[in-house]
Amino acid sequence: MTLSIEYKWKKVGIIALAISLILLILAKFDIILLPVNKVIFVNVVKLVLYTSLIAIAYSKEKVEDEKIVALKNKSLQYAFYIVYAICVCFAFNSSINNKGFSITGDDLYLIASVGVISQILLFYGWSYMELKDTSKENSAYNGFVNRLGSIIIFYVAVASAVVLLNL
Repeated sequence: MTLSIEYKWKKVGIIALAISLILLILAKFDIILLPVNKVIFVNVVKLVLYTSLIAIAYSKEKVEDEKIVALKNKSLQYAFYIVYAICVCFAFNSSINNKGFSITGDDLYLIASVGVISQILLFYGWSYMELKDTSKENSAYNGFVNRLGSIIIFYVAVASAVVLLNL
């Protein structure tokens, strides 16, 4: 059993992701005048950004069968390993520098974004590798596989933007 939300939430997540990235860029570089404190605004926009990433990651695909569900579960498992490795690296770095283990809010945002984005990228990457041959035999996968290249490029750009905006 997997925890998935309806496909329509993927579209809502993509729209919210685009809007929050634009607002985050505008706020980070002081392009717009904000009606509230900049720190509060940026944190609220980051919350919307990560919520939209979670909506994208956990929403169903148009064609969702056992193979797609297995790929989603596999990518979620490996994303957990990536986040766990990052936390271990933070702890190791803190112990080498003789500091207590401390993670700031920005560090948590970055760890959360890496976890969710890696899950999305792993899913689409493995989907492309495993379904490209299957799409010739099963026409249900055709549209999905044809869009995978542009989907992967889009999420790599999102990942880059999120990481750069958190620096």
